[in-house]
Amino acid sequence: MNHSEPSKPGLRAKTVKSLGAVAGVQLFKKGLSFVVSVLLYRFLSSKDFGLFALCESYLMFAMIFSDMGIEDAVIQTQADEPGKVIQTGFVMRIFFTFFAFLVLFLGAEYLALLVKTPKLAFPLRVVSLTVLTNLIAFKTEMSFKKGLRFEKFIHSETLAQIASSGIAFVLAWRGYGYWSLVISTIASQFFRVIFLNLQKPEKLSLEWDWLLAKKIWDKSKYGLLITLLYFALSRLVQFFVADRFGLSRVGYFYLAFNWSNFFVTYAVQFAGRVVFPAVSKIESDRSRVAKAYTEYLHRVALLAVPFSMYLVVLAPQLIPVILGPKWQPAVSLCQMLCLHGLIRALAAPSQTVLYGLGKFRKSFAFLLIELFVFLGLIYFLKSLGVTGFIVALIVSKAVGWVIPTWLVEKELSQYPVNSLKIILPYLGAGFFLMLGMVLLGNLLEAFRCPNMLYLFIQIPCGGMIYLTGYYIFHGINLSNLTSLKIDLKTLIQNFLKSAVSSKSSAPAG
Repeated sequence: MNHSEPSKPGLRAKTVKSLGAVAGVQLFKKGLSFVVSVLLYRFLSSKDFGLFALCESYLMFAMIFSDMGIEDAVIQTQADEPGKVIQTGFVMRIFFTFFAFLVLFLGAEYLALLVKTPKLAFPLRVVSLTVLTNLIAFKTEMSFKKGLRFEKFIHSETLAQIASSGIAFVLAWRGYGYWSLVISTIASQFFRVIFLNLQKPEKLSLEWDWLLAKKIWDKSKYGLLITLLYFALSRLVQFFVADRFGLSRVGYFYLAFNWSNFFVTYAVQFAGRVVFPAVSKIESDRSRVAKAYTEYLHRVALLAVPFSMYLVVLAPQLIPVILGPKWQPAVSLCQMLCLHGLIRALAAPSQTVLYGLGKFRKSFAFLLIELFVFLGLIYFLKSLGVTGFIVALIVSKAVGWVIPTWLVEKELSQYPVNSLKIILPYLGAGFFLMLGMVLLGNLLEAFRCPNMLYLFIQIPCGGMIYLTGYYIFHGINLSNLTSLKIDLKTLIQNFLKSAVSSKSSAPAG
């Protein structure tokens, strides 16, 4: 053996490196997106955002339907020749994409009539064109994801965000209303796949392997159904609200949902995309899976709990100050949905591990139970209006948290994992944080503290209160987690590298 050759990084190091890259890109992207969004919220009306919310949901459904679970199945399918798996998946993806495009393009008018908004048909048809762009970089994207090389997405993601944000701002400023949001979202998808394909061009070849195709299809069937159920459980409410209360109310709900679910949508779910292929590689070693699940849950709870508690307390000042008083109706909706966002975040580790273990059929069955609970509660609580829909979301998501967590603990029964014991100290610290911030807020309001100064004082004080609560309630010492210091060092190094690389990708001036 030649000891002068550097050893290849282990799975853990590659996973943490990928998480660091994802974190760096997301910080830059979402920072830029937030600035542009604030300007758009001030330019556009709630009705504009209501129309866009339905278009965005249609786009998400289009992406899911055109993929048919192929992407996750390709990642999960192990073979001696990974390239052949990707090639076979690509051929399957071509067929499903064009089939999905035909269905979505023709079905746009019926959906628009269903929500009593005929003018929605044309933008929905425009949105359906986006599914064709994802074929361009499918093989490149799968190659990076299977190899846990998520740092390769830095430039394509960053350039796409810069270009689409500029388009959104210019169109909104020129008075194009919700079209500024629709076109910029489509442009973001288009630029992303173009830049990704330019980074590593793949030859257009149509190799096919019947045995691999059968394996991919067997895995993709439940992957597709699971993803569709996730979509229904998170986005179906918007169509109910549009049908019963109009587009303006959808706009307020859209803002509240995005803010309250920001952490899980733009942090936990992106981390899950890295953890999923990593768990797939170690699924036969249950001790390593148990360790990965425990550490993942610790880290999610550590950050998700204070984020939700902060937003519950600060939303009445934060939303009107940043977005303007016209968005005041979204405040109460945001506060209620914070509980939904927290439960989603805490449920993500168990769901990701189940996928990594290939438990698609069981995951689908449990999600189906969650959907039935959701629809049943909507029927019984419809007299409560939007509040009833939010209660249905929260309760059904709680069901969708408990059942997968129970299944993960059952799968890892040889290596006992107590999920409740892990998260309880963080929840205790979170309630301590909320109580402390409420008391401090009442004191500041008694002295007629301006909103900006209120936020400036509350945010750092809340951090100190949370840390104090953690040391009071903690049951497991965070510093004792395996390799935490090494993980954090690696994570921060790659986070900074990605952030610097993202900035260098921006055009000068």
